[in-house]
Amino acid sequence: MNYLTIALLILSPALAAEEPATDKDNAVISLADDNMSDSERLNSAKELVGNMNSSLTTVIGHLQSAREEKDAIKLNCVSEKLTKIKGLLKISEQANVALQEAIARKDTNTAAAEYSKISIAGQKCNQLAADSEACIGELAVYAGEGETTVNNNNESPYNSDALAADTQSVIVVTRPPEASPYQ
Repeated sequence: MNYLTIALLILSPALAAEEPATDKDNAVISLADDNMSDSERLNSAKELVGNMNSSLTTVIGHLQSAREEKDAIKLNCVSEKLTKIKGLLKISEQANVALQEAIARKDTNTAAAEYSKISIAGQKCNQLAADSEACIGELAVYAGEGETTVNNNNESPYNSDALAADTQSVIVVTRPPEASPYQ
């Protein structure tokens, strides 16, 4: 079993749980349309791989902006999405070569399977690119106005009776013996 087959098996359950992707006219996109001609499959696969390369470029741009902002949280989030897109793009490029070979051999079943891999990876790349835009960083977490209250009088804002009650019940913890004399 090769890596492409394993990746398809891993991605298939996740995509089956999601809603089907739609195009601009809200028509459901078929993953492996048996009515497609060989030239349509080749053109569609070429377009899908091109879109995945565009997604890769977009996410690399998000990664560069996260580096410029020196935002480690956003950098990690975008980096994770980028790694997944690179893997899916590699799978798609290999499936595209296999699709071309299958069409040259007139093997329609293999061609349909390879086209399905490309289509699934394309949908997943689009989702990952959208997710990379949604990555929020350290600055976005703390955005907003804060409120500071200053107490100028000498009275404590805490109830001194409650604090006194808490200090009366102190638990003493003793350190356990050493496990090894070589520490």
